[in-house]
Amino acid sequence: MSVFNPVVLRRPWRAAFGTALLGAVDVLLLLLLVSAGSLGSALLFAAALAVMFYGTVGTALARVEIDGDGVVVRNGWRVRRISWRQVLFISPATDDPAFRTVGVAVVGGSRIRCFAVGSMRWENAHSAVQRRVYEQLQAHLVAARADGRAPACD
Repeated sequence: MSVFNPVVLRRPWRAAFGTALLGAVDVLLLLLLVSAGSLGSALLFAAALAVMFYGTVGTALARVEIDGDGVVVRNGWRVRRISWRQVLFISPATDDPAFRTVGVAVVGGSRIRCFAVGSMRWENAHSAVQRRVYEQLQAHLVAARADGRAPACD
C-alpha cells in the first residue's frame, strides 16, 4: 500500500439520479408483486424486481478509485483492480465513440471502460468533466511512472 491519498472519481448527480430512478421502478415492481393476482404474475414481478434491484445497487456503487497501487474500476457489480504495472496508457472519452468513456489500456491489449465517469449520448465527449477525469487518471499514471511503480512508456 502506498502513502498516496486515494481519489474517488464518479458523477455524483448522475449516480444519485440513476439510483433514484431505478429505485422508483423497484418500488413500483414491489407494489405490483404484492398485488399480483396469480402465481405466474408474482413470479414475473419478482424476477423483474430482482433484476432492477441488481441494477439499482450497481448504479449506486459505480466509481473509479485511484491510489498509489493502481486503479479500481467499479462498473456496477464488476470490480477490476488494475495495478500501475499493468497500465499502458489512459485513453480519453473521445477515443471511444461507441461508449464515450475514459478507458484504462492494460498490458495484453484490452481497454477497461470507466462507465461511472463516462458521458451520456447527449453530452459532449470533449466536455470539461471528461477532460478532468482523463487528466486526473493521466496525472496519477505519470506520477507512478516517475517513481517506478509503472512501466515507462515507449
